[in-house]
Amino acid sequence: MLFRGPAPAKVLRIGSTYAETDGAWMVTLETDEGTFALPSTLVAAVIRHSTHEADFLAGVLKELGWDKLRLPAAFLLEFAALMELWLWEWQGLRPLLPDSVPTFAEAKKSLFARAAKGPQEFAGPDAQPLSRQMFDVWVDNFAWDARDQFGGDLIVKQDDEGEFVDSLAEFLWEHRNQLTHLLGNQETQP
Repeated sequence: MLFRGPAPAKVLRIGSTYAETDGAWMVTLETDEGTFALPSTLVAAVIRHSTHEADFLAGVLKELGWDKLRLPAAFLLEFAALMELWLWEWQGLRPLLPDSVPTFAEAKKSLFARAAKGPQEFAGPDAQPLSRQMFDVWVDNFAWDARDQFGGDLIVKQDDEGEFVDSLAEFLWEHRNQLTHLLGNQETQP
């Protein structure tokens, strides 16, 4: 996954390349630990997701009256992850999340127990475990463009690709007349 393991390496240079093998633009990150290539679609999705999360967090902080407080950046990342977990549970996605994801209640209790210990709990490279976990879950399980395309989160389970293909084929067959109408004069027959 993108950021699993120890803290990410220091980024020295960012560039882009075109991968001839799959026809995709890649974003390259040159770090002190080597060069990593990431699909530009992932990078763009992460930017959109991060922007959405920052806006959502700003709104929550304002509603709580915390928008004028000086809080550690790592605490804010953890709180944003907590709010994302709340949103997923509110949307009814809890049963579809991996078993390793804590419940909102568990994560809230843990975060506020850490906060009660002081700002030192939010220092260092491992100070955002919930944020990292929620990010990994989002990258691995969610449709990256769902919020922009559909106005909400969409989990894309990859456990059984055959079942997905069968369901998609059934959906397309059942709705072939509506799809033909949507396609207009385009060729619909093989």
